[in-house]
Amino acid sequence: MVSEGTKGRFTLTGKVQGGDCSFSISNAQPADQGEYEFQIEDGNHKYSYSSYRLSVTVTDLPEPTISPVGELIAGKPITLTCTAHPAPQGCKGNITWGGRINIENISNYEREDQAGKVTSISDITVTPSQREHNSPLTCTVTYSGVSTNSSITLGVQCKFPLFLFFTHITYLLTSLYFKCLLICFGYIGSICCKVEL
Repeated sequence: MVSEGTKGRFTLTGKVQGGDCSFSISNAQPADQGEYEFQIEDGNHKYSYSSYRLSVTVTDLPEPTISPVGELIAGKPITLTCTAHPAPQGCKGNITWGGRINIENISNYEREDQAGKVTSISDITVTPSQREHNSPLTCTVTYSGVSTNSSITLGVQCKFPLFLFFTHITYLLTSLYFKCLLICFGYIGSICCKVEL
């Protein structure tokens, strides 16, 4: 017997007259997990196919994948792709992105394999800057109100690293040493030089 909570989600898809008692489950819930048996009721007659029980297991949605994974170059446009786990036919995922980086272009589409499973894909074009270094980027896939997501931490390298060399003279210790500072092209900041006599 199915509970009240399954109404509208459990649908008999087979033709019972032809011996097909197939049914489908939409928007599966953890409470749907368990064993099911088919029962026919016709007036005062009831018959249960208790020898042919069906076991249903409900698992968490697999996380999507973000690619490519690796260092980005500041100022160099790149396309990042979020790929959802293949889902049954008719169950398309809605993909959204979240993060601090500015998305210049976005393209969402689906691919269907020979088995009828649909893979939802989203491509974004971004031009990272050094300010987005170590910031998170999240891809979220939603199926009928149920969501799963995946996050990466952006690693942004300098396109044209500049090396500044400073000579520091310590008069009290009469020693001379050098310090090297790595900054990125286009970086805005201030450098303070202090001499103690």
